[in-house]
Parts: sequence; structure tokens; C-alpha cells
Amino acid sequence: MFGALRDNVFLLKLFALCVFFGYLLLVVSTCFLFLLVRFFIFRIF
Repeated sequence: MFGALRDNVFLLKLFALCVFFGYLLLVVSTCFLFLLVRFFIFRIF
């Protein structure tokens, strides 16, 4: 029972890490895209 519980906790932590890194990547890419678009708009005008 304890072995299965430990495996579940490990999977839960792994899932939480994946979600966290995915969210972080999304935020960083969104900021980067926003800055890139703003840079190109300023270059045009």
C-alpha cells in the first residue's frame, strides 16, 4: 500500500512540475511575443 501511495505522490509531483513549467513557458513566450510585436511596430513607424 505504501509503495503505491509513494508512486502516486511522485506522479502527482511530476504532474505539478509539468504544469508549472508549462505555465512558465506560456507566460515567457507570451511576454516575448508581445515585446517582439511592439518592437516591429516601432520599427515600422
